[in-house]
Amino acid sequence: MTDLERTFSRTAITEVLPELSEVTKDILEETLQSIGAETYNDFQFIEEADLLSALRPIQARKVLAAWKLRCLVRE
Repeated sequence: MTDLERTFSRTAITEVLPELSEVTKDILEETLQSIGAETYNDFQFIEEADLLSALRPIQARKVLAAWKLRCLVRE
């Protein structure tokens, strides 16, 4: 993951779940990288199951709702 990709994904995570620990943010960043999410447009294809290794179910749903809304706003 490049520094730009890391900054992008860290920003996207922090905007929605700022209270996450740094370790959990790191794990979520790695998860996003492993599934191939590189842009906000990619976020519309993420499913809850993709995030459950890093987040609790409600956290995953919050993140997905926010990211999918952001994808709609960008179109």
